[in-house]
Amino acid sequence: MHDTPPANRARMLAAALAAVAAGLLIFGTFLSHTDFRASVGSENEMRSVTSWTTTSVPADTEPLGSQAAQFGLPLTVVGALLLVGALAGALAASPLAGRGVLAVARTTIVAGAAAAGAAVWMLAQAVSSQVSFYEALEQVADADFEAAAGPGLWVPVGAVAVAAVAAVLTFLPDRTRRPRPEVSIVALPPE
Repeated sequence: MHDTPPANRARMLAAALAAVAAGLLIFGTFLSHTDFRASVGSENEMRSVTSWTTTSVPADTEPLGSQAAQFGLPLTVVGALLLVGALAGALAASPLAGRGVLAVARTTIVAGAAAAGAAVWMLAQAVSSQVSFYEALEQVADADFEAAAGPGLWVPVGAVAVAAVAAVLTFLPDRTRRPRPEVSIVALPPE
């Protein structure tokens, strides 16, 4: 009976990290990526923007400026791509997996990491634009405005870092592969 070599640890770790990155991306869409507070005279308004919606307190206030771009769908699709890569990566870690499975894992994890980076970059640009708008508005209006980036930006930024590490790990060589028992390795004498 032949011993089956152990699964490739680097590829298993890459698959696990891709799944974690996917979870962080999707979870981050539900967190507030931008928080605003405005005080005009005796009236106070708070606005919280996620990748899906904008919430205002009090609820009947008209939004200042344009509505925030919705990043929930692109980030969720990228998260799904990373989950497919994680599944393929887990299958590729098996010593019985063929090179095609490894190619699929590498392609989807690298594409997911790149797409996550692009989507989070656009999200960061939108947050920066919103914060700058409210800072500029404070200088021309007789009001007190505060704007800050929230965890809905920083969690996806962390997800991109995790996805990048996963992408690098998919390209590490497989040190667990051994020659098949039916293959004999013969060393030739020196000439």
